[in-house]
Amino acid sequence: MNVSPKRKEINMSNKKINLAALLLIVGLVLLSGAVANADAVCVNPGGTDGCSSSIQAAINLAADGDIITIAAGTYAGNITINKRVSLIGSGSGNDPAANTIVTQASNPVFRLAASGNSAADPILIKNLRVNPVLVAGFYIDNAAISNIKFDNVSVYGTTQGPENEAGIWISATGGVAQLEIVNCAFDHVTYGWYFAKQGNWGPGGTEATNITVTNTSFSNNGAKGLYLEKLSETTFNNCTFNNNGLNTTFWNWGRNAGVDINLKGLEIYNNIVFTNCAVIGNALNAQYGVGFTVKARNDGATYSKYPAYLSNLSITGGTFSGNQSGIAIGNNVTGIEIHSADIFNNIIPAGLVNYTDNNEVIDASGNWWGDASGPNGEGSGTGDNVTARVVFSPFSQVEIGDIDIDGATNSNDNCPNNYNPQQLDADEDGIGDICDTTPGCGGCGQTLCENVDSCPDSCNTQQLDADGDGIGDACDTTPGCGGCGQQECETVCTI
Repeated sequence: MNVSPKRKEINMSNKKINLAALLLIVGLVLLSGAVANADAVCVNPGGTDGCSSSIQAAINLAADGDIITIAAGTYAGNITINKRVSLIGSGSGNDPAANTIVTQASNPVFRLAASGNSAADPILIKNLRVNPVLVAGFYIDNAAISNIKFDNVSVYGTTQGPENEAGIWISATGGVAQLEIVNCAFDHVTYGWYFAKQGNWGPGGTEATNITVTNTSFSNNGAKGLYLEKLSETTFNNCTFNNNGLNTTFWNWGRNAGVDINLKGLEIYNNIVFTNCAVIGNALNAQYGVGFTVKARNDGATYSKYPAYLSNLSITGGTFSGNQSGIAIGNNVTGIEIHSADIFNNIIPAGLVNYTDNNEVIDASGNWWGDASGPNGEGSGTGDNVTARVVFSPFSQVEIGDIDIDGATNSNDNCPNNYNPQQLDADEDGIGDICDTTPGCGGCGQTLCENVDSCPDSCNTQQLDADGDGIGDACDTTPGCGGCGQQECETVCTI
């Protein structure tokens, strides 16, 4: 049968339309499957609503790039992250009703065994609390890990645990690159971080490099806030290293510290930077205790065979106070600069010790040493001591630091890590209202708390805020409560 050219054109057009429709249907099916899969990647304690009750099971089900949401509750650890996923919890506090808590006692809580694609597309771990019991919170023994980000992660251990209880433990065979840490805490473990190198002598061995750490706490750890045998191209900004190394039962407690960067192996390390960090109250009564120390080991039979070398150590701003001794820099380190820091009231009272063995001179000009007359030791003032080969002049004659930028210098601030320009202290215990767990303010008949009361001119002891706008129900013109189907507003109390 002959078919006209016009009829052929119509048939071809219909085929094209049918093919386009088929492709659209296939695409919708695939898209619906992908959405269903994404919806399924969730975790809650009961395993309800299509979610898993196990974080590991959710990771096993997930594909690279998936986001795994984890509801509030307590979950078992011993979890291996072996895919490029994001783990998003509900919070890093200690109440399982509102936060995501992961705990483990016999194996590391998490093992990191995969990498992200880039800094913009990392493996993301966010809004979690990790409670290791005598084990590592996060463990890395793979040398190829990279592009990892922690955001609002709190690791909280037992403080009195063994050496392997650490917030992050990297084995001698493990390594990491492009690690970003933001608004986290590695507290109450034996080591905040422990990066091992011993035995992996190099050159070209495992490394920990290109790391940025911001607004993060390494505090109240039994032995050390940081113990790092490998580290390069790393910056710590606005971090706290307070009250570490106070466990006198620890096997090596005589060498406890706040920060101990003890570089090893036949490697060249570069560019370690600390900016506006607080190093306070560390290693008290320990024989060789120190707040902050950096060494590139080349001493003794082993380390002289595999000498490490560090080029460029920078400390700018921050407070180094109340430690057994302040800062000690030793062995094979060059390019050392320390400026605009407050270094005072350390117990020995060694403010800065230079025991590098390459005749390196430390540029430590522009610091406050605890007195307008400058440092003692090699200096003629009455401040903390400095040793030989330290350039300390010119020095500041007044305290410099104000970590929370509230107008009160650190040593005079009753909440040095919290913005409180009024310095209110209702119960007069020396701890400002803003950081006092029992401030004695804000209740009926009590003084108003600084920067805490959601209705500073009304009595609202419950501090309820139904619409979450920061204005308490008692004084909010549109509180989002009290109407039909809404919760009751807080009743204003009478003083």
